[in-house]
Amino acid sequence: MLIKQKSIRSADRFLKAFLPSNKLRLIFAISDENRALAQKAGFAGDPNAGDTILPSDVGNISRFNSEGKYKPLKDLPKEERYLYTVEWTWTQWCGRGQTEEVTEYRDVIKECYQRKFIPPPSLELTWVENEEGTFIVSEIFKAGSVKMDMFKHAINLFLELFGECEIRRHDLSTFTPPKIKKIHWEILPPGKYPWDKLQSHVRKVVKEIDSRFSSVILDRQETISRYEPDEVYQGKGGFLSYLAYVFKDKNLVILESVLSGNATYVFDEDWEQFSALTKGEILDNAYQRDRLIHSRGWEDKVQALLDP
Repeated sequence: MLIKQKSIRSADRFLKAFLPSNKLRLIFAISDENRALAQKAGFAGDPNAGDTILPSDVGNISRFNSEGKYKPLKDLPKEERYLYTVEWTWTQWCGRGQTEEVTEYRDVIKECYQRKFIPPPSLELTWVENEEGTFIVSEIFKAGSVKMDMFKHAINLFLELFGECEIRRHDLSTFTPPKIKKIHWEILPPGKYPWDKLQSHVRKVVKEIDSRFSSVILDRQETISRYEPDEVYQGKGGFLSYLAYVFKDKNLVILESVLSGNATYVFDEDWEQFSALTKGEILDNAYQRDRLIHSRGWEDKVQALLDP
């Protein structure tokens, strides 16, 4: 899993891809083109396999990694705190119209928020060489027990030092991520769907809707169901308000909402391909064959589509 961005705000989405028992490492692959980044991070000269370093400070993340940081406690009263010492020079009178230049060190003390010291994570990086190539790698993290903040810090440290990192197994072999299967629809019990079979389901969906609108919605659903679709799918997630009527012999899918104010969408795409699309991809990118506005003449247009 390659991560290539400036920083991350959460590590949750990365760890969710792995089993709790998985042992992980972050890696950065070294090439002639990016070797300067390794040198800047602290691997100067000609590193040997096994060399382990605390990376150099190149930014806020790597500085925190080696030095820690203070968190201001703004809910507590301020306190006087020594900040630094400066060299202070001024001219003073020394009598008989004479002056002299005086220099001394002075401490600068100001009213500041109280603070809590957060110790440095001190994450170390190791130079690794194998038959596949040369890598800079992190310590091993166990997906099921790693602290989220530490894993997030480790990723952000790599991103600050190198601009990218990859999550691999502890032995540096790659993970094969599972194939993503989008499930935006679930089929209602299979079989022909005349209105007397479908209306009980639709009524449950529209029961909270004002009767002035629900009767119109029910009538539209009944109109489509008269043509006995082969399958009816109920939307999930972002498609929750939709029913999809599949007419196989016509290679046709009609998407009808159970909410007022939505149009009817008609598709002739392959159903498997269609069902894997997101709502935005379907409704915002003109993938539909037709879009029927819920106005006078709507029923005639449906009839023209579905009559033998």
